[in-house]
Formats: sequence, structure tokens, C-alpha cells
Amino acid sequence: MQLFAYVVNGVVREIISLDDGIRPGTDIYTAEFAAQLHVCEPSVEVGDLFEDGNFRKPDPLPEPDPLPVITYKADIYRRCTDAEAEAIEMALAAAPVRQRRLFESALHLDHSDAAFAFAQEAMVGMFGKDRADALLAAS
Repeated sequence: MQLFAYVVNGVVREIISLDDGIRPGTDIYTAEFAAQLHVCEPSVEVGDLFEDGNFRKPDPLPEPDPLPVITYKADIYRRCTDAEAEAIEMALAAAPVRQRRLFESALHLDHSDAAFAFAQEAMVGMFGKDRADALLAAS
């Protein structure tokens, strides 16, 4: 049994096995198609690269950037009691205007942002760590 890799633009697109003695371009396939066939080992797979007469595995893809972890402000208020909501509003009223406006205009808190760290610190101070973690859990 003969194994051939069908290579297009340096990438293996298909592995073809032919009985011994069958000659691509003469006994089977057109000469143009046969010109893109290269004898290969069983370890060659679709997607491998063919460069300078040699097969190699492609470089691994980079890890994707992690998805941002966010908490929607609406979820904070859905999770809290009326008394906790009042405490949050009182703390916001006492906050500097800039921090208050940033919190009010945002739809969510990004856990990697400094504003989240500020909110977390304030809520831990008001409700304790476990409750603050529950209120600020990712949406």
C-alpha cells in the first residue's frame, strides 16, 4: 500500500492510499493532480505542513485571551436585600463625585478594573467578605 499526501499551498488536504504498483498521473489521476501528491508516512495527517520536501506538524495555536469576568450592576441589586441596597446607595452618596458617576454610568463591573477593587473593598467593609463575594459574583 502506498500513502500520498495531497498538498495545496503547503498544507496537507487529504491522505490517499493506493495499491502498490499504481502510479499517480499515469495509471490514475491527471498529471496536474498527481503533481500535488507526495509520498508520506502513516504519521502524516490532514493539516500538516509540507515545506522543502518534508512534512511537519503546524505550530500550536496561541491560547485565546481569557474572556473578561464581569458583574452586571443589575445582578448586584437582584442579589441584595432592601437593607443592603440602601447601604450601597448611602455609600455611593458619600463617595467622591467622580467615583459615583463612574459607578452610575457603568452597566457592569469588570473584575480586572480598579473600580471593581474599590467596590469590592467597600462591600467587604459593609457586608463582610462572604456576602460581598456573593453580591459581586460574576454574572
